[in-house]
Amino acid sequence: LYDSINKNIKLLSISEVTSTKTTNSELSTEDLTIIDVLKDEKLFDLFMDHLQKEFSIEIMLSLIEFIQFQRSVYEFSRTMNAFDYDENFIPIDPEWRITFDFFIYPSSIPKSSIVYDKLENDEIALCHHLALSSQSMNIVDLLDDENDNEDEKDLMHQMDTKRIHHETQESDQLIESMKIEFLIRGHKLYTKYIIYGAELEINLSFKEKNRLISLMSEYNKWVNQTDDDSEQLKMLFKLFEKPMEEMYIIIFFLHLYQMFFSLNVMF
Repeated sequence: LYDSINKNIKLLSISEVTSTKTTNSELSTEDLTIIDVLKDEKLFDLFMDHLQKEFSIEIMLSLIEFIQFQRSVYEFSRTMNAFDYDENFIPIDPEWRITFDFFIYPSSIPKSSIVYDKLENDEIALCHHLALSSQSMNIVDLLDDENDNEDEKDLMHQMDTKRIHHETQESDQLIESMKIEFLIRGHKLYTKYIIYGAELEINLSFKEKNRLISLMSEYNKWVNQTDDDSEQLKMLFKLFEKPMEEMYIIIFFLHLYQMFFSLNVMF
């Protein structure tokens, strides 16, 4: 994502910006919000150049990739009916509502390779292996829960009955495999932005950084976790929500946005 955005950054002079009307041409710089800036392609490029000069480009890069990750989890969960929504297609459970639905960036911004590209072959194999293992464990648990006094025929009948009320075995495996895939992709974002000494380490609060490190530092434990309470997709959906909030606060309240306008860009 960094290389793609970096290639697209146009090092516009003030005269180049002022000579081109934007969608916000009727607004003064005092009226413009950070949302106005980020959804306009030319202003977005100029703002990214500003962040580069401030050695803060990881703030925007992480925010975009975290948002893309959250929306990817959301779309998959929606297709899997992981949550209910009202007549306006707004999730009834507030924890499934996208916090940054107002955050619109130019369509020219590429999709994150971490979030959307095909996984490596060994990672795909791991997803299939762990999904099969999880499915086998669920069947064993089902057997253990049955009454020991029931004969084998009754037992198999009850198993078949329960399966009628669930997805087919193939669909179950797909869902489990996708959960593990999200765990792998989430860990890649963690490695890129969160861990100490990361390539593009972001400045998180001590509490939030420790929460993520405690949750994700052990890769094997992270990808092998079980979804006992069927809350894993929701956990993944909310995984980077706090870092997203903190990066947005840094952009706005620590004056990176205001410093950008100190360039006296006028329309």
